[in-house]
Amino acid sequence: MNRISRWSIFLICCLALFMTGCSLTRWGKAKNDAPPTKEAQQEMQVVKERKWEMYASDRHMVDYYFDRDNVTYPSRTLVRAWRRRVFPERSPQKEIISFDEIDCSNAKYRHLGTEAVYWNGTTKAFKVVSDWIPVFVNTPDEAFMLDRCKEARQVP
Repeated sequence: MNRISRWSIFLICCLALFMTGCSLTRWGKAKNDAPPTKEAQQEMQVVKERKWEMYASDRHMVDYYFDRDNVTYPSRTLVRAWRRRVFPERSPQKEIISFDEIDCSNAKYRHLGTEAVYWNGTTKAFKVVSDWIPVFVNTPDEAFMLDRCKEARQVP
């Protein structure tokens, strides 16, 4: 891999992490959004051992996983799931694990809790609810949302 390609990948990863970091620092309750329910808070705390299943990988060498055993469907249009993003070696973070709530009817999601794991083994937890984030077309988030929302509609 030539030097320019490595710098391009590095800069793209840094930009993505910067944007993630900015959204993490701006977390807070939006004016019109209700905080997570007590049920959602309990789901974040009571979790069986996570078994990660890969659902996507992107051109920046980020792998996307979710824990199928802990996906819940509070309604036909709402999904809650543990998700994990694993970054390439030169990224500042090794992985980000989040407990997400997906709104199928409005194609958006929010983080109910997030944990960043760094290469030196340290972790940093963010237990504040993020603002709603739109799900963009042709992204791993869209693939995940489409599959899980299809399952949510089939829940009795």
